[in-house]
Formats: sequence, C-alpha cells, structure tokens
Amino acid sequence: GDPDKRWGFAALVVPANGADEAPSRDFVGAVAADWLQATQQAVGYTGAPKVQQDEWDESRLRKLCAKHGWDFQWMSEDGERRRLVHRPGARSTKRTLETLLTGEQL
Repeated sequence: GDPDKRWGFAALVVPANGADEAPSRDFVGAVAADWLQATQQAVGYTGAPKVQQDEWDESRLRKLCAKHGWDFQWMSEDGERRRLVHRPGARSTKRTLETLLTGEQL
C-alpha cells in the first residue's frame, strides 16, 4: 500500500523499577530512524498470487500424468507385482513372481 496512508504507533517497554536501565533518547531515535528506513525500502510480492488445489483427486492425477506422458494406474498389489516383474533388469519372470507370491526377499 501507499506509505502515506499507513498509520500505527510504536511502544517502548522498559523495566518499571530501573530508570537508569532505560535506553537513551538518542538510541531510541536511532532505532526508530533505522526502522523507518527499512520499512520504506521493503517491497512485498507484487505479482498475482497463484492458488493451487491441496487435494490430489483422480482428475488432477490424470492431468498430471498426461502432462508428463506418464501412464496412470491406481496402485494395487497386482499392479505392483506386474511393475516389479516387468522392470528392466528383473530376474527371471517366473522366479520373481514366485518370490512375490511367497513373500521371500529378492
């Protein structure tokens, strides 16, 4: 917003029982001047905000897959077995399938 339309106040909190511990007027003035300079130089985000949906429903997942050329498939035990059996460098298909069905370690 416009700096001329800003308003507010500043407060200095000091111990109630120690007047000699309070900062000097010069120190408070210097801090206020530094704060004023920093706020005048501060610039926030000026672009239009981009809002994205938080949830990944099927429609959104399918669009993401289409964008990147991926095949969409719900993860299931059968789908995972097929993926492991047919992955590059997989051991013999029969041995891999037997291992997956029995729960042995590959």
